Amino acid sequence: MSAILGGTVDVDAMKPTDDLFGAGMTSHQTVQVMLGIEYEFDIEFTDGDLIESTFATIASMVRAVSART
Repeated sequence: MSAILGGTVDVDAMKPTDDLFGAGMTSHQTVQVMLGIEYEFDIEFTDGDLIESTFATIASMVRAVSART
């Protein structure tokens, strides 16, 4: 995920529940993260998943992936 965020967010220094948007993640980066997750886990997020809270924290993304696998 660090590569996708282009060094703007130090995910290695974050806790799973830390706010990624508060740390500087942009909406464009959110889309890149979403596509990366879909590719990596061979899943597809539903329209209902495509909300800010799904991608706000590492923990929320883990929950979203767990619901799809």
